[in-house]
Amino acid sequence: MKTKLKQLLTTTTLFLSCITIASAQTTPPPPGTAPAPSVTAPADSVNKAKKDTIPVIHKPVPTLKVGIMGLNHDHIHLILSEYRKGNVNIVGIAEPDKKLWEKFGKAYNLPDSLFFDDLRKMCTTRKPAIVLGYNAVGKHVDIVETCAPLGISVMVEKPLAATLEQAKRMEFLALKYYVKVLTNYETTWYPSFQDAYNTVKQDSIGLIRKMVVHDGHQGPREIGCSEDF
Repeated sequence: MKTKLKQLLTTTTLFLSCITIASAQTTPPPPGTAPAPSVTAPADSVNKAKKDTIPVIHKPVPTLKVGIMGLNHDHIHLILSEYRKGNVNIVGIAEPDKKLWEKFGKAYNLPDSLFFDDLRKMCTTRKPAIVLGYNAVGKHVDIVETCAPLGISVMVEKPLAATLEQAKRMEFLALKYYVKVLTNYETTWYPSFQDAYNTVKQDSIGLIRKMVVHDGHQGPREIGCSEDF
């Protein structure tokens, strides 16, 4: 989702940067008044003015209403950073742990009015179009249980669920209520992974019979994850 958002913002910014908006107002001279002589600025001053002028880029206001469930997954910093920049319209955050309210409220200057201790209350009050889950994996299914009947699509962090039974329940709810349930597999939007996928898709390396992939990191504490995570 973040990639699509960045692509949309980049495209919009490029479009707006190509538009020059100029306005001029002329007032006719009084009767009998000779028209003022035209004055042409020296070429070097015109070039300098163009060089020193910074084009005004009108930043689009995000309209998609986004809700958040949970604050204990460290990827929450990504979406809150975009919110602070004005790139995401977060309308509500559901989190039962009020210590996390204080932590992230201070870190990202979030108003108290954004926070709710109950997901259903947040959804019925703020009516988000999508809810992003940053809670425990075993509770991802609870988000879909709440949001799907309300017609709200859901994105959760990887993995999708803690058990196959939970995953099948989430699939059933998505199909029953015609909503999207997405998993943020972070590596899928790495440029290197996308390039490998496109290369294989173009059938430029022949038939793939077997793939062995090793991926990971040193560990959650070793790479600096929070204790809440």
